[in-house]
Amino acid sequence: MVDGAGAIGAGYYPAIADDEKLYAPSYPIYMILEGSGNMPAFKNFLTDEQVMNVVNYIRTNFGNHAQDSVTIQQIKEVSKR
Repeated sequence: MVDGAGAIGAGYYPAIADDEKLYAPSYPIYMILEGSGNMPAFKNFLTDEQVMNVVNYIRTNFGNHAQDSVTIQQIKEVSKR
């Protein structure tokens, strides 16, 4: 949802607001690339740079305060591209 709080309805969409799991860079990278549950995989639709931008955005918004930025190299390591 817009505020990152997640939703329950046609499916379960976990919150990303105040999510401590996002502080480990590999977790959000993997989730965006591979998907999980109701969230689809985006590895065939987003470039490494787009994945990096999304990960950095969610790690620093919605009450998340990651201090380190994810790099393209980290995306490549997780994606094995």
